[in-house]
Amino acid sequence: MIKRGLAIVATLVLLGVGAAIATMVRDSWREAQAFHPATFRAAAANDDSDALEDEARAAISHRALHGRTRAEVRALVGKPDRVDHELHLYQWDVQLNTWFFGLPEGGCVCVEFDPEWQRVTRVVLR
Repeated sequence: MIKRGLAIVATLVLLGVGAAIATMVRDSWREAQAFHPATFRAAAANDDSDALEDEARAAISHRALHGRTRAEVRALVGKPDRVDHELHLYQWDVQLNTWFFGLPEGGCVCVEFDPEWQRVTRVVLR
């Protein structure tokens, strides 16, 4: 009877520890996947394409820039490499981690605004 009680308690403790570990891993994974505007700005300033691409993907998946004004975008991610007034885009150059015939593909992080330049409508990696 005592052995059975100890086995039940030990099992419950292990389940509790497992749940705590799973929660910590999940929270760290979410933080790693979160959008960090300061990291985006630093990556753009240092031509760090890997970090820039990672942050752009995080911004896209979390919709971190959607609905923001031009001033808010500039404050969050800094000055773009190019502004396309015809297409209502802010663009940052990025060397994408895809390979075509052994050469890295050049691309950009594009933040698209509505026709009145009021709000972000879309963020894409091209």
